[in-house]
Amino acid sequence: LYGTLSYGRYIRNVETGSIDLKNTKSIYSLRFAYNLPGFEVGMLTQWIQGSGNPTEAAGGQVKIQQYRMKAFAQVNF
Repeated sequence: LYGTLSYGRYIRNVETGSIDLKNTKSIYSLRFAYNLPGFEVGMLTQWIQGSGNPTEAAGGQVKIQQYRMKAFAQVNF
């Protein structure tokens, strides 16, 4: 059994003419996996928070919050 904890930060700036769009996103991830010879099963959980303008249209900033979870099983050769 092993686990990982990770953090990622993404910054994207788009400048077109008079419009300056700034998008930021922070991703916190937690992953657990259990390994047997030739087989692995586990779960990945992510919390995502950020702000920006996802449509890239003129306007204000929007708060972005998302939670996602994925369970997986794989056979290793």
